[in-house]
Amino acid sequence: MAFDRLSAWLQTLGYEAADESIHRPEDRLSTTHPYSAELNDLLRHDGQIRAHAVFDVQGFPTVAFFEDDGTLLSDPEGFARIRQRIWNQNLVAIVMVVDASGLIAYPPTKKIRPERLAISQASANGLFSAAEIRSGEVQQRLPTWFKPENRVDRQLLNDLGETVRQLEGYGYGRDVAQTLMGQVLFVSYLEHRRIVSDTYRQKRQVAAFHDLEPLTKRSSSPCSQ
Repeated sequence: MAFDRLSAWLQTLGYEAADESIHRPEDRLSTTHPYSAELNDLLRHDGQIRAHAVFDVQGFPTVAFFEDDGTLLSDPEGFARIRQRIWNQNLVAIVMVVDASGLIAYPPTKKIRPERLAISQASANGLFSAAEIRSGEVQQRLPTWFKPENRVDRQLLNDLGETVRQLEGYGYGRDVAQTLMGQVLFVSYLEHRRIVSDTYRQKRQVAAFHDLEPLTKRSSSPCSQ
């Protein structure tokens, strides 16, 4: 049976008992679930994240689980990309990887060191258990993992502010610069959600938004496009 090691950990830590809150790739998520699209992105076999299980708290995806068969953590760059995508989603707060040595818990951000847990230390009311996650005690125990400034939305606001300042340096007014960045975010959202698809681009004879980046690097000024 696939994921035997992970199943043992989920049972020991009390996640299996919370059956309605634990989701796996083979489950059929109800379309009425408020985060069904995000959970599918996390769990899809052919997706970019491919989590083996996700635990939600009151419907909010909170913990992503992976079982390492020897390939996940042996590819640090690949695993870093997975964590980056989880961080970009701005939902899951803890990433847990089960391997032969035990359980390794990571925050999605790469700035903080992970914590390790041996199976002998695990219990239904202990560290990284479903009870600790649901009660919020993990936030009190690991406050640096949950600092608001580490969230992707805070980083996005900081990056947007810096970009607006740089555009002002090129002579754009602040209102124009902010409007331009709003349009950038809107188009990026439409493409990310596949609302603007390849079919749309072919019909309108336009390139993908990120294909414009090489053009901007060749331009002497942002006004030259």
